[in-house]
Amino acid sequence: VYGCRRCGPSPPGPRSPHGPPPLEDIGQILRVSLEGPVRGIIYNSRSEAKAAFPNQSRATTEQQVFQGFAYPERGLFVGIGLDSRLIVHETAHLLLNEAVSSPGARVPAWVNEGFASHVESGRCGYTRGFSGGDAPDRMPLRHMDSVPGRISDIRYFYRKAESVVGYLLETHGDERFRAFLDQLDGGKDDDEALSEVYGFGLDGLDRRWSSPPTQEVPDDSGGRAVPFGYWDSVLIALLVLVVMALTVGNLVLRKLRRRAHGPEEWDGLTEEEWEGRP
Repeated sequence: VYGCRRCGPSPPGPRSPHGPPPLEDIGQILRVSLEGPVRGIIYNSRSEAKAAFPNQSRATTEQQVFQGFAYPERGLFVGIGLDSRLIVHETAHLLLNEAVSSPGARVPAWVNEGFASHVESGRCGYTRGFSGGDAPDRMPLRHMDSVPGRISDIRYFYRKAESVVGYLLETHGDERFRAFLDQLDGGKDDDEALSEVYGFGLDGLDRRWSSPPTQEVPDDSGGRAVPFGYWDSVLIALLVLVVMALTVGNLVLRKLRRRAHGPEEWDGLTEEEWEGRP
């Protein structure tokens, strides 16, 4: 069962001016064909939907945290109110279940909810490392395999999941995200699938997502970030080579001059003293 948060104030970040994308666009990202209708049951009020919603904690029920749920095994979703974002979110869950459908394959919650939230919002970008007052390691991806129980953690979970999936899609493209899902469909866990497709695992993704855009993380070994761009590094290397070439060239010229004309008068060195010089 996959939930949809109750829609609240929109988080910062660029959005599509046309709202959520058509379902065909989501199908293209996942390479899933929308041949048949998507089934959903819409209720007018929360009291009507109560019997159809899965059992929730008292706190989430009282604060009306979730507005809808998808049931992939039944191929349908339920929700409250005819909201296009709700419909897109829950349909994304159903389509993602079709994309990763092999027996034993499992999509972690941060991928499932992150993808559904990303396409639901119609976002054409993402908010990188949005944590603000929160510690960057408040909720590592390794601990986001399932949706947490505390309300404050649920809100943070959805925001981070949406942002991280947005980072993967906007920075590395749809094809690599689809390849990542294929690895999950093949039975690999999210850490292995990320390493296979992107070259970094969960910890590396956490670092890349939370780092400033100008700061590059070279590998997944936890090394320090490199403060220089590619061309800066090339220029520095060339300057070092030029200095070394000039130094070596100067020594060679001095040797040749000494052999041709003997020691320079100005250096005040005898032949024996000259031979002992470096």
